[in-house]
Amino acid sequence: MNKQEVIEKIEGKRTGCDDTIWGGAYDEAIDDASAIVRQLDEPEKLVVPQFVADWYEDNKDDFEYNVYDLCVKFHEYELNREIKNWFDSADNKPIETLVMMHKFGYEVKKEKLYTVELPNPNRADVSLVLGLYNDGKVAIFAAFTDSWKYEKQYKLTEAEIKQDFEWAWQFAKEVEE
Repeated sequence: MNKQEVIEKIEGKRTGCDDTIWGGAYDEAIDDASAIVRQLDEPEKLVVPQFVADWYEDNKDDFEYNVYDLCVKFHEYELNREIKNWFDSADNKPIETLVMMHKFGYEVKKEKLYTVELPNPNRADVSLVLGLYNDGKVAIFAAFTDSWKYEKQYKLTEAEIKQDFEWAWQFAKEVEE
């Protein structure tokens, strides 16, 4: 139940009777209770990484079972490396986070984007850059103009870069938005 539903439920208890001392006092108490509830803070939506949001969306239809199952046999669960690391991290409270996401909603954390130009000292006319193929895999592309820096396919997240090109991370430059 959210705050507005509580207010409506409380205000639905009014007597509408102000010709008696008790009826007027009762409705005054209803007004006071409504005023107190209006002062309550709504819980803020959690901000989570995209991969957590993706896991949640894939599992939310059977949420109660999936969270219970995850708690009981976490290490047997089929999880990708990124989400498994997130669950294993001491900094996170994964079950609490998932329950709060389910109860109050969530927002996806906007990840920083990077471009990666690999050194190419013998060919100044060609830039070797990391980019995404249509299937979402990262690869090395040859770019013949500087326009690649402005194209979406060459703006990658840290996780995308490090998945197959950990060694290239040293050449990453944060995209200025």
